[in-house]
Amino acid sequence: MSVTRPAPCIRQSNGVVYALIYRKLFRQIKGRCGMTLSKFGTSILLFSLAGCTTNGAYQPPPVPASAVALNDEQIHGTLMGKKLYGTTREGSHPYSISFSPDGTDVFEMAPNPPEKERWTLNDGVVCVIPKGYPTECSQVKVANNEYWFVDPKNGKVNAHLKLKP
Repeated sequence: MSVTRPAPCIRQSNGVVYALIYRKLFRQIKGRCGMTLSKFGTSILLFSLAGCTTNGAYQPPPVPASAVALNDEQIHGTLMGKKLYGTTREGSHPYSISFSPDGTDVFEMAPNPPEKERWTLNDGVVCVIPKGYPTECSQVKVANNEYWFVDPKNGKVNAHLKLKP
């Protein structure tokens, strides 16, 4: 469920593509138009790349004051058998996670194949244990059919999940 999983930042990689396309077009047009394009070329390149250099980091909305922390029984009754949808912090990629009563969950983020993970629940704290990533523990808070997974130690929102994408 970790929303900070490394994922390719499409916007940044497109910046390189735009730079290569610009260079090719610049060479073709320069032969026809001379130095006129070079006066504006740098501005065009910088403008084009400005939109590609954003980090694409998603920040989940803050937990509303009306949100209620769920206990173990409420977490089981609320999360089991449902697919929840969120967005990764790195790259702002949409993903889904489904919790099963047997202590497994399925994390899905296109184009990657689904990942089967483990999870535990103790005293209102869900810990998701993905392969190859650090365990992430969260208190579950709910408001308006939206779920916030909040780090019980520092209060940071680990994930903001909804019932619909």
